[in-house]
Amino acid sequence: MEQILYACLVLLPLGLSLRMSLRLLYGARGPQVGDPIYLVVNIGCWALTIIPLTVLIVVGANWLSGFLLMVAALSGLELILARRAMQRRSAWDLLTGTLGARQPAPAALRNHQGRFTGIVGRSFRELVQNLEQGADLRSAIGQHRSALPDEAQAYAAIDAIDNATHGEHDTPTAPRRNLLEDAMQNVAGQQLFQRFTYLFFVLLIMLGIVSFVMIKIVPSYQATFDDFGLDLPSVTVYLIATSELFSAGGVTAIVSLCFAGFFLAGLFAAVMYLCDVAVLRPIADRLLFSKHRALVLRLLAIAIERGQPLATATQQLAEGVQRYPSRFARQRLRLVHRAISAGRDWREAMRGASFIKATDLPILETAQQTGNLPWALRLLADQKIRMMIFRWSAFEQIAFPITILMVGLLVMWVCVALFLPLVDLIYGLV
Repeated sequence: MEQILYACLVLLPLGLSLRMSLRLLYGARGPQVGDPIYLVVNIGCWALTIIPLTVLIVVGANWLSGFLLMVAALSGLELILARRAMQRRSAWDLLTGTLGARQPAPAALRNHQGRFTGIVGRSFRELVQNLEQGADLRSAIGQHRSALPDEAQAYAAIDAIDNATHGEHDTPTAPRRNLLEDAMQNVAGQQLFQRFTYLFFVLLIMLGIVSFVMIKIVPSYQATFDDFGLDLPSVTVYLIATSELFSAGGVTAIVSLCFAGFFLAGLFAAVMYLCDVAVLRPIADRLLFSKHRALVLRLLAIAIERGQPLATATQQLAEGVQRYPSRFARQRLRLVHRAISAGRDWREAMRGASFIKATDLPILETAQQTGNLPWALRLLADQKIRMMIFRWSAFEQIAFPITILMVGLLVMWVCVALFLPLVDLIYGLV
């Protein structure tokens, strides 16, 4: 066993050193796409890092180290996902800035390849290589989705409409986006996610502690009270009855299965997110649909500014090659497209698909009459983002105190129920 530990302690820094040497060797531009030497050495570096680290964790595993490892893994996963999001946003800003300045996109992008690593870096290098081979910008964006943010597909869809209307040989323009609006939207979503994740884990940890107290601690105190023949107060009797329910009513097995299922589901979700598969997106899309409402309104504002028919715009966003990234939102966009194609007013179609409310209809009607429809759509988009932030923040302000109060009452109940008989026992001994 000692030899294995010594070997792991040697191999782990060796793998890390080789990986750093590999980064220095290939420099800022990085390797060519599909470089076999880089792939083999990179896989070896990861193997020399992960295998010894796994062995060291398994050898020194206990419940405390397991908990600390889980916390470290969650923090690492959050860091990796935040880094990917930042790299994708930087790549999108670089691409739009290059096209906006009318610079040759492939040459300008190749000089910045070293800024992007991992899944984003590989996809970005493939995107640059496709552009150098003469591929159309929008088709390249659609083929390499991992290199850019999700909304890039939607902005590219609007530009594809522009090419289809004015001719394939027009000079491609940069997909337009409001950097301030998107930044506010993403920061707000991140903050809400972090707050509710913290609340969820507080509840989960408290559930584990309560289960442990009911299954292990309370029966030990009950045996002590029975040995001394104490008359227990009602609060202690209720606590013991709850503990017996946990032990004899199958609750222990249910709680254990729930924890095991949550652990496996969390592990599966973590692995999928590491592989860049957002398995929780359907849930997030429904809970945070206002974010999609705002983005769709901004995209329609761009389409109206460019003179595009709304029926064509909604069809391209719902069914085009570069389509809207959310499947749930695409289903709503299909409903809008069918309603507009059938001759229904576009505002009523948007209201029927829950993109706008009935109170928004007079604003849009007045703005359309005065020629300020794009401005009104962006105004409503900002309003929906602010309302989403306000509602979730209000829910958080209510949920946090209630959660803390419930946890405090539970702790007080357990402490009082176990402490009162001990006071009687001490008085009896004196």
